[in-house]
Amino acid sequence: MAVQSSSRGPLWTQEALARYVQLDGRLEFVADDRRDRIVELLGRARELLEHPRPASLFARLSNWWTGDRIERTWVWLQEAEVEIVASSNADGRALALRIARQRAERALPKDDERRKALEAPVVTAKSHEKEKPHS
Repeated sequence: MAVQSSSRGPLWTQEALARYVQLDGRLEFVADDRRDRIVELLGRARELLEHPRPASLFARLSNWWTGDRIERTWVWLQEAEVEIVASSNADGRALALRIARQRAERALPKDDERRKALEAPVVTAKSHEKEKPHS
């Protein structure tokens, strides 16, 4: 089910909707038997993205004060992303690394240790075998 964006929806939903769509697209890298939990988390986020405003006035005021719906949506999206990375095949993990590097590049200064760690070459079993001298 596609998430419909409302021109009257809160601004936070636009960024969350973009992340939802990205994560939903990355499900192709996850084996079918590992998808249930991810689909559940994305479904919870989708529900709040489709209905970002509580129905009752009291619930709207409470949500405005606490930001509960925003927080729950982002937590579910983040949990889904962690599950996707943990359950992805090699292509999915390579994509996750590219995304992490792009986010770090936008958010962290060049001398930040976390960014440097992400920018370091990835050593895999195949790349390690290539480096071994042949006798």
